Amino acid sequence: MTTKEIITVKATGGQVDTMAMALIDAAYDREPKVRDIIAASLVELGKKQPELLLTSCLVYLQKHTKLSQGHKIQILRSMNEIIRHDSGVIQTEVATQVIKHVSTEMTAKKDVVPELQAAAGDVLVSCGRRFCNQVMEELLTKFQPGVLPHFFVVETLGNLATANVFGMLPFLKSALGTMLPMLGLAKGDNMKWVFATALAKFCEAILDYLANIEKAPDPDVKKAVFQTEIAHAFDVLLNVWIHSKEPKLRVAVVEALGQMSQVVSAERLQELLPKLLPSIMGLYKKHTESYHITQGLCMILDAATQEGSTMLEPHFDQLNGVLFPQVCHIIDYTNPLTVKNHNEILRCYAVLARSFSDQLVAFCIQKLDLVNDKIRIGVLCLLRHLINSAGPYMENKKPVVLAGLKILLNDSTNKVKKMLAQTIIAMAHHGYLELEGGQEMISFIIKQCSLAHDPPGKRPNDLDYVSNDALRSMCNNVLQLLSTTVEGIDKVLWPYLLEFLTVPEYAGAIIVLCQSIAHIVGKKREDVAVDLDVNFDRQPNLPKPQAIFARLLVLAGWPCLNNNCGIPVLQTLKELGPVLNEYIGSLWDTLVPKMITSLEDSVGAEKDWNQAAWEDLLLKFLIKSCDQIGDEEWITSLADALGSQIPLYADSPEEKNFLYKCLGLTLKKLARKDIVNKEIELMFQNVKHLNQVEREGCAVAVGYAASSHLDTVLTKLEIVGKFDGNKRSSGLFGFIKDSVQMRSDPDDGIRTTVILCYGYVTMYAPSDIIVSHLEAVIARVILPQLDVVKKNALEDLLASDVLMTGVRESITQSLTSQIDHEIARYEKEIPIPLKGFCHRLVEEEIISEIQAKCNLIMAVKLIAEAMHPKHLKMNHTFTLRTRLLLHMQSFIKAEKAIHLTSELRAYAMNAAAHLVKLDPLLSDAELCELISTALNSVMSLPPDGTSNRNMKEETYEEHVEVERLIKVTHGALLELLTQIVLKDLTPGGLHRVIKLLRPWSFSPNDIYRERAVKLMYKLSDVHLQHVDPVMAGATFNSLGSIVGWVVPRCSDPSLSISHIAIDLIYCLLKTSAKYEGKGVYHKDEMIDSLPVIKKRLSKNDSSTLFSVTSDIAKVIQKKMPPNQLAPLLESLYDGLLDNQAQSSSGACVVLNSTIKARGSELHSLVETILKELLERLREITNQQTRTGTLRLIGSLGYHHLLQVITFLLQQPLPLERHVEECWQILGHDHQLTINIMDHLLETLARILPYEEKPDPRYKDQTIRVATIQPLAITCSIEQLCKSREVQQTVVERGPQLLAAMMLRIASSVGTKPPKITKEQVRDKKVITITKEIELDPGHSAISACQQVIQASLLDGFSAALVAADAWRLMQKEDDLSEAFTLFARCLVLEAPQYVSKLITYLIPSLGSVYPPYRVMVAAVFAEFIAHKCAGNLERLEMLTSNFIGRLVDTDQRVRMLSIRGLGNMASAGPDQVHKYATTVLSAMMSGMDDKDDVDGSITLEAMEGLSKIITKIDETHVRSILINIALKIRPCFEKEKPAIRSAAMTLFGNLSRFGDGPSKEPFLEQIQTNLVSLLLHLNDPDPNVTKACKGALRQLGPLLGSEETNNMFQKHLLGEGSLLYGEFINDLTKELLTDFVDKTNFYVMAAVTFFRSDWPEIRSNAAMFTGFLIGNMSQEMYETISKEHVSNALVLLLKDPSPFVRIKAAEAMSWLHDL
Repeated sequence: MTTKEIITVKATGGQVDTMAMALIDAAYDREPKVRDIIAASLVELGKKQPELLLTSCLVYLQKHTKLSQGHKIQILRSMNEIIRHDSGVIQTEVATQVIKHVSTEMTAKKDVVPELQAAAGDVLVSCGRRFCNQVMEELLTKFQPGVLPHFFVVETLGNLATANVFGMLPFLKSALGTMLPMLGLAKGDNMKWVFATALAKFCEAILDYLANIEKAPDPDVKKAVFQTEIAHAFDVLLNVWIHSKEPKLRVAVVEALGQMSQVVSAERLQELLPKLLPSIMGLYKKHTESYHITQGLCMILDAATQEGSTMLEPHFDQLNGVLFPQVCHIIDYTNPLTVKNHNEILRCYAVLARSFSDQLVAFCIQKLDLVNDKIRIGVLCLLRHLINSAGPYMENKKPVVLAGLKILLNDSTNKVKKMLAQTIIAMAHHGYLELEGGQEMISFIIKQCSLAHDPPGKRPNDLDYVSNDALRSMCNNVLQLLSTTVEGIDKVLWPYLLEFLTVPEYAGAIIVLCQSIAHIVGKKREDVAVDLDVNFDRQPNLPKPQAIFARLLVLAGWPCLNNNCGIPVLQTLKELGPVLNEYIGSLWDTLVPKMITSLEDSVGAEKDWNQAAWEDLLLKFLIKSCDQIGDEEWITSLADALGSQIPLYADSPEEKNFLYKCLGLTLKKLARKDIVNKEIELMFQNVKHLNQVEREGCAVAVGYAASSHLDTVLTKLEIVGKFDGNKRSSGLFGFIKDSVQMRSDPDDGIRTTVILCYGYVTMYAPSDIIVSHLEAVIARVILPQLDVVKKNALEDLLASDVLMTGVRESITQSLTSQIDHEIARYEKEIPIPLKGFCHRLVEEEIISEIQAKCNLIMAVKLIAEAMHPKHLKMNHTFTLRTRLLLHMQSFIKAEKAIHLTSELRAYAMNAAAHLVKLDPLLSDAELCELISTALNSVMSLPPDGTSNRNMKEETYEEHVEVERLIKVTHGALLELLTQIVLKDLTPGGLHRVIKLLRPWSFSPNDIYRERAVKLMYKLSDVHLQHVDPVMAGATFNSLGSIVGWVVPRCSDPSLSISHIAIDLIYCLLKTSAKYEGKGVYHKDEMIDSLPVIKKRLSKNDSSTLFSVTSDIAKVIQKKMPPNQLAPLLESLYDGLLDNQAQSSSGACVVLNSTIKARGSELHSLVETILKELLERLREITNQQTRTGTLRLIGSLGYHHLLQVITFLLQQPLPLERHVEECWQILGHDHQLTINIMDHLLETLARILPYEEKPDPRYKDQTIRVATIQPLAITCSIEQLCKSREVQQTVVERGPQLLAAMMLRIASSVGTKPPKITKEQVRDKKVITITKEIELDPGHSAISACQQVIQASLLDGFSAALVAADAWRLMQKEDDLSEAFTLFARCLVLEAPQYVSKLITYLIPSLGSVYPPYRVMVAAVFAEFIAHKCAGNLERLEMLTSNFIGRLVDTDQRVRMLSIRGLGNMASAGPDQVHKYATTVLSAMMSGMDDKDDVDGSITLEAMEGLSKIITKIDETHVRSILINIALKIRPCFEKEKPAIRSAAMTLFGNLSRFGDGPSKEPFLEQIQTNLVSLLLHLNDPDPNVTKACKGALRQLGPLLGSEETNNMFQKHLLGEGSLLYGEFINDLTKELLTDFVDKTNFYVMAAVTFFRSDWPEIRSNAAMFTGFLIGNMSQEMYETISKEHVSNALVLLLKDPSPFVRIKAAEAMSWLHDL
């Protein structure tokens, strides 16, 4: 067949032929999604009719020679899919036609048209899977010797070779023979590229064939068959094409050479290598992306190293020189090809290692000598790959590799270290580390685990930057992996890892070291390994057991330091027990797990962490361990080890502190004085005397030692304490010079340490001998220091700017300037002339001074504690107490009350508290002075510790330190006051402290008030728990005044303060009861109710607060003794002036409650109190206090009712607050309220609701403007109804009030507000303010109506209105009718008793001249009829008659609502329905014919009314008009308004009631007529229409006479359920075709008519319905339908404007494969 021969369609003779051609014609739709669906439809049709579709495509292509390229591509792709899915149906004849035509299409143009010709080539390849011979026959005609073939002929041959290996191989020999001469003819790069690609695929096919030779049709095929041709082609590609300038071609050539190298003989390959390798390696310089080159090279290397061949030996160095630099290149992980090339390079080396492992290792070791990071990283990367991938070839190279890597152990570059660590883990898994030199690798890993954190600053821009943190983390993981996963590694690690525990250089690796040691030792103990025990004497590099114990014990002392090292350290300690000493294994196995559990429970709970308790636990553990060992020599060695390890903690004062304590306890267990002297001397030599943490540790340690060696310790302290007290230079500069000199001789720090040591020595020394030494120690050491400590001038200057120790210290600008001035004058004399250094010296000196004072005070506290009789176990008078106490007060006073700079004042107060506890009791003056000093120093401290932060942002650490200082300081204050109260347990003693606290409890600052009340409560509770009434006095005569001071705080705005205040009152009343002779636990119902009352105060709302305050007042009234009443009231008067409004209200409540309860005693004071409150009415802002005042003056309205009403109605709108409150007060009396209501309603009924005025914007229109008086009455009624007392009156006048408010809403919504003049009277002068105040009349009327309903106690009605959203609808004039419909519905349901009277009050307005009145009343009455007027038939008939008269109303809204009302007669009951059936039906039918119904609202109401009424009437009423109704509503199915469509379908469904009687036949015909429309609207764009459709079909289903169809309707068409429309229609059409065969053509034609619907959704539904219906027909049914008409209609839909319709049309055609 030639290209000119005509191809005929293998037609079926049906309409599918036309549709197939139409789909082909529409295949290149403008919308991509539509194109995809059409293509899918073509494929679906092709699966059923493959030959029809293929020949149709061929015919179409043949006829349309000028078809667009895109269209052709779409057709060819569809053909390709059809052929790919062919199951053997396509005959050879058709396949041959396709092959020939597509081949011609592919080669029609000599120029390359990639997309089109590629699509054609794909068709040929798909054909070749089954018709390989035919395809090859066709292709070979275009692949003739001596003629350069078409580009895509060659490409298709290559693709076919890989697609059908077994079918293509027989042709390869001849194809190669034809191709070889053509290679010389190929001039263009693209042709060379396609030949190279084809050759690569030919070789790939050959290799694939040989790899699966057992499945091949010819198992005798050998590689040698093709070697000659491939060798010739190899020469062409290697000698000529590889040198092309086109990169793409060069890549293809390399890939081809790689494949071909696997086919050519080894001898030939060896001959070609000298030229091949340089040619390929030379391409690296020409290509930026090298992956494909490397891939080809790797295949060549693979072929050259088969069976250990060494043919590459002459080229090894050259290969290495090209490949290795690429190993060293930085990998760009954002570029996948770069990553692939790197992996392929490494694969090349793995291939080379088969034959050249010796050379590769030697090369790597040599390169490591170069100090170049990139080269070293490259070598390590290569070695790691070889170790992992070339294991058998590297086995004998292990020692060489280990020795060569040693040079990198000292490399300083993190990148190299990281790669070395990765290499070490690889070596570990392959047994390298077990050889000599393996431990050095382990040492390297541990060293990296100890790396310091990265210095702060900007990170380098280097993408491969390796931070210290990252490297350390990685090496931690490496060491853990080594110790836990590598088999046999324990021989390398144990006990080698112990060496690193005590080496300072490896301190940072302590966690991972402990984890590894614990794992290894634990496993060995579990396995009872013979190598567990260690001979420490024979291994001098290992630390001694005592050193290991000392190290681990100190590290465990601060478990949260060193990255939470506590648990790993303890686990290691447990496992090492029997290794360190044979006697402590079982003890540690018992104790250490308990400590671990305790520590684990505390992890994450830092706030609950108790460091002191933890240290105490560990110190006890130390003592038990020493006792268990019982060997003084061993313990002496432990002390020596602790002393020798002090330098390990030079930068960790906390751990150093604990080490000192451990050392002190160890010395306590020793008897040798020389050891004690030596170790104490060692401590003093190493302690940093300016560091408080270290100083305290040293002092405690000395104290521990003194408990066994007091004389030795005191002697040592005398020696150490002999420091130089020379006077320093004067002046600031002299101070700086002295400070510089003192940096190497810190006598002041030693002095402070020694003083603190004396304190702890006093505390821990034996009490029976310390008293004799104490007076001398204090007189000689402590008192001289207290006398000379004075406030430093520099500290004075910096007092406002120095923050606490350990947070930050700064120098003020004035001091900085002074220092700069001194530096300029004496710069030559400064050893280190740096201004910043001098500033730092000043700061350090101030800190040193503060620390010296704190430690001195701490020593005083320890001495006072030691002097207490309980400690001494005897009575002793401490004569120096008063002098020490005065010093403590001086320290407290010296601290600024606005700054919290240190713990100094807390130390001083703690020391004072301990001094107060000593006998005898201080005088009243001394106590008041001490209390005032402490309160003034602490109470006014800001919550953040200081009021001046120098505008510098506070760090988190600083914030935590501030919080700690605040907590410590306030705790010290409480302790001091507690000790004062305990020392004087009398009413006067408690009153003294609380009286001094009282000013703070009235502070405007919440924090100060809370601090004061909390202290009051805690001190009162202490008094209650410890007081003995017999000893303290007969009565609690301070009760009234203290309770009066506390009452305002019970209603404090701060709930925490209120709770504390109530607890305080409870405590005070309990104390009073105790003074009356009742016990602390005596049950008193009134007093015991206070805790219950407090629980109710869970939120700060006024009602709860008032209730709680009132209940508290009742308790106070009942339990207050008569003699305490006057003090109580006097204190309460002060409470009225409390600066907290809520608190003053609480005081007012308690005062009024007290007056009411005990009025006989206070009768003469009532007029005076009322007069004062009236004068202050305008100033009272607290609502409860204001309400109490208004209630007192409410009776004034009884004498001037009309004048008051007239005056109030003349007040400007909106009403001011005090006017509103006056209206509310007037409603407190029932009879008075009735008179007010009657007057207001009468006035409202006879005045105009609004005025109509010209619209200023549109002169031909009018607007409604509200009149002032009705508006004022409306606002007044609202305020009047807010009073609770008015409820009875409102209930009585409820219907009348409600009707009035409904009319007000109707006439006010949408009206404009009037202009109002506002007048205010202040200070007896009239001040007139003229101002336009906007007041929304509608909102005002709605608000008033809501208030009336609320006052009428119609809670259910009110809630129903809110739930129905009626109030929101009322705010818009257009929604009023709907709003009042909801209003009426809620009223009938929730307040049916109102309906009858409401009709009476509203029915005159149905004929009102005001249209808003008529509309509102019509809406309400229509809803009343729907609910039978709450059962009142007389009212029902009245409303029906009135509505009939309103059918001719001039207002369309009234007519519509009248129709609605008459339609609602369906709810009136059978008798009423039948009585008015004819009238109502007539009204409904006339409504559907209303000519003025532009928007269809009347028609909608008429149909909805008919739907309701026909469900209640007999068939006889409807028989004559049934078909008429059906005909009238049928056009409504397609109305634009969704509500009309929905109502029409609902009505049609309801007509089904009459479909089974005499009207059955005609009505069934109407059902069949409308069935298709209903089915299509099941997928209507509006969900309400869809729902109505479902309901109608469920109702009509039983009448169809098809049980299965009806079952589907009932099962699937659920109102709210989702419907899979396509599946449903598909299944339904099957039933329709079964049960309604005679209607088949009718259904089809009806659906086709909807192809012209206005809605795209309906058109698409119609197409879908048609497709399913015809697709499910039998062959016989096709004869009953107009196939051509349907087909043509669907074809037209393919050109529909809507893409969605076109999609559905295409899908429908795919189902019609048999049409």
